[in-house]
Amino acid sequence: MAAMAQWNGIVFKVNSRQVFTFKNMKRSYSTKWATHDIIGRRPRMEYQGPEMDEMTIEVMLDAEHGVRPRKTMLEFQIASHHGDVANFYIGGKKVSKYKMYLASGSENWKQIWNKGELVRATATLTFREYR
Repeated sequence: MAAMAQWNGIVFKVNSRQVFTFKNMKRSYSTKWATHDIIGRRPRMEYQGPEMDEMTIEVMLDAEHGVRPRKTMLEFQIASHHGDVANFYIGGKKVSKYKMYLASGSENWKQIWNKGELVRATATLTFREYR
């Protein structure tokens, strides 16, 4: 089964055993400008170039769909803390010209069973271009 998306060996896919996908992908870009103050006049603006692009996704982690939420969230956390950098692919195509690193992540624990087993969670991940 082909991967829906992939980053740093983490493969997002859907098959008969597992549903491991994301939603609400947002991509942002910006530019850098400098302001030069001039006494008695309006400031002058100077274009300095593009900033690095960012991408945010919301990952669904559901044990009932073959995904281990705690294990998967730990993989994301380790990749972030180690500073892993890799291309992010969706449908076999690079999302960005540059490799990306996991700049930040947050977890939302949605369902926990009686012995503390995490069954359903979402992770919001922000990736940033790396040069």
